[in-house]
Amino acid sequence: MARKGENIFKRRDGRWEARYFKGYNKKNKIIYGYVYATTYLDAKRKRNEILLELDIKKETYNKRLFANVINVWLEKKKVEIKESTYSRYYEIVKKYIIPAFGEMRDYQITNENVTEFVLSLINLSLSNKTIKDIVTVLKQIFKFANINISISSPKVEKNKIKILSLEEQKRLETYIKNNFDNVELGIFLALYMGLRIGEICGLKFKDIDIENKLINVNRTVQRVKNLDSHSEAKTKIIITAPKTESSKRCIPIPSTILPYFAFVKANAISEEAFLLSNKEQATEPRSFYNKYQKILSKLGLAGFSFHTLRHTFATRCIELGFDPKTLMEILGHSDIKITLAFYVHPTNNLKTSAMEKLKLLEI
Repeated sequence: MARKGENIFKRRDGRWEARYFKGYNKKNKIIYGYVYATTYLDAKRKRNEILLELDIKKETYNKRLFANVINVWLEKKKVEIKESTYSRYYEIVKKYIIPAFGEMRDYQITNENVTEFVLSLINLSLSNKTIKDIVTVLKQIFKFANINISISSPKVEKNKIKILSLEEQKRLETYIKNNFDNVELGIFLALYMGLRIGEICGLKFKDIDIENKLINVNRTVQRVKNLDSHSEAKTKIIITAPKTESSKRCIPIPSTILPYFAFVKANAISEEAFLLSNKEQATEPRSFYNKYQKILSKLGLAGFSFHTLRHTFATRCIELGFDPKTLMEILGHSDIKITLAFYVHPTNNLKTSAMEKLKLLEI
């Protein structure tokens, strides 16, 4: 039965069908479009998104305000991507793209002012990743709006990625062993298993299989911008599935650190408790990061981000002869190029050892 005046019907197969006006054919007959969903609200939402998109496209090329196009694109993305990704897109759009292009009409957006915008990002001293993310979002909006402008990512000097030297790593390990607790185990998880900080904060005791020496990575903890206009809080903590499908993984626990897992798990209040906090409330990444930095400060190891531990892990694995494909899966990457390009940093000793393998041909 249809909802009155809405053209939304529940079909015999159980799905909801929403009908909308698309236009007229050559015989001046109405053409309808249709969307389908498992619930009435979803069908209504899908139809409203399409109608909003059609309204934007009806505007003439010369009159269309680009801010309207951007906002429609954002609404469309809201139901397509993870909340954390949408929060990031929202921040980029509101902070960088709308101030630069929002008041323009389509015809006013040119290759020249887009190039000028991209170059201006470098002058803001933004990180390489932030600049790349902004360019990626802008490309997606142009594609959605059928604006044919090519954008080249600016060539910026790559930040040199640090890893711990063997001596620095030993100093950190010694401290952890002498001051062991749940937080210190979290550091071991990055240094010896390559986990990301959000993944470590998201681990529960039920994810640790001592008998089979395995850890299941199923969730991540993030603090994101709070987009709820009725809330006073500017940010909020969310617990979601890991970064990508490849990030959901099962990692073997090295025998050298297995006793530390057994010790911590023996004191767990429940299987549902989070590993770092030993409570049913997760430790947020910023709090964990601050504790990590305090430890580094005590050891005189300033200047190392938490992600340094993940890079150090990957480099040690290559030094020990790990197969790159195996390392890729342990790190949770979807493409081996990412593993090799960003997470493997051969040391001088490794380079020297590799070169020494070369021998003169015997004649």
